[in-house]
Amino acid sequence: MRIKESFGKVYDPLPESDAGSAIALTFKRNLEAHFRELGAGQCDRLYQVQDYAEAQYLNASYFSTVIKRKTGKSVKQWITEKTTAEAQALLSRSALSIQEVASGLGFQDAAHFSRFFKKQTGESPSAFRQQI
Repeated sequence: MRIKESFGKVYDPLPESDAGSAIALTFKRNLEAHFRELGAGQCDRLYQVQDYAEAQYLNASYFSTVIKRKTGKSVKQWITEKTTAEAQALLSRSALSIQEVASGLGFQDAAHFSRFFKKQTGESPSAFRQQI
């Protein structure tokens, strides 16, 4: 009973854990690797939270909590930001059509990609490309 009292009302070992840092680092590496695979045509879909959690043999809820606490951003935010950055790079540096960019990033159709891109950047992929 005294041990519990010495830790306070709520003891959370996660902030003290190096395991959380390792999980976050591995996630960032896996995220980069996945986008390299997408770019090389070795994968045809965007990974979701569950996919990244399973890659580390973790429960998705626990994995999400660790990432949020260690990085300040949710897994979905990381994925969204990376997808948006990759889309901007492809639109500005390549002559690929919007359909090809969408497909290369794992979107099933260009309309879904365009809605995603506009929601994230405030402009359509074609308007973004015209400003370059």
